[in-house]
Amino acid sequence: MSACTFKRWNGMVERQLIESGLPYTILRPTGFMQNFVNYDSARIAAEGVLRSPRREAQVSWIDVRDIAGVAVAVLTEEGHDGRVYDLTRPEALSGQEIAAKLSAATGREIRYEPLSDADWFLLMRSRGLPASTVRSMLSLHLAYRAESPGLVTGWVEVLSGQAPRSFDGFAQEHADRFKGPEAA
Repeated sequence: MSACTFKRWNGMVERQLIESGLPYTILRPTGFMQNFVNYDSARIAAEGVLRSPRREAQVSWIDVRDIAGVAVAVLTEEGHDGRVYDLTRPEALSGQEIAAKLSAATGREIRYEPLSDADWFLLMRSRGLPASTVRSMLSLHLAYRAESPGLVTGWVEVLSGQAPRSFDGFAQEHADRFKGPEAA
C-alpha cells in the first residue's frame, strides 16, 4: 500500500472497479501541468519564485488535454477493456527546469526554491488549507521525490495519435499568468 494518500485512494477505487466485474480501462496520469496555473501562478507572478517540497525530484507533468485525447481514443476504439495506461510526457522535469522554462516563456527570471517539508507545510497552512489536505498534498510530493526521476511512457502518442504537449508550449500559452506586476 502506498504512503501517498492520493495513490492509496486511487488504488482503492481501481481495486473496487476491477473486482466489480464491469468493463474498465484505467488511465493513470502523473502530475498535471494545469496545477502550475491553478495553484502557483499568482505566487510566481507576485514573487518570481516557484516553491516546492519536491526538491530536485523530476516529474513528467502532463497536460489535461492530452489525457482527454487518450480518453476519447479508449472510449471510441476497441481493445482497451481491462487495460491500465500510465500517462506521461516524454520527459521528466525538475523544479529548476520548470522555473527555467517559465522564465523563457515570460521573459523574466523565475527562481526555483526547494522548501523543507515543514516550511512547505507551514506555508500551505498560512494560506488557509486544512492540515489534512496539506498532509495529503505533501505525501504526493514525497512520492515524487521517492520515484524520481518519474516514470516516462509513450502512451499518449500511441493511443491518441498526437504527441503530448510540451511544457515549453504550455508555459508560452500561459505566460501572462506567470508575469509579474511589472508586466502590467
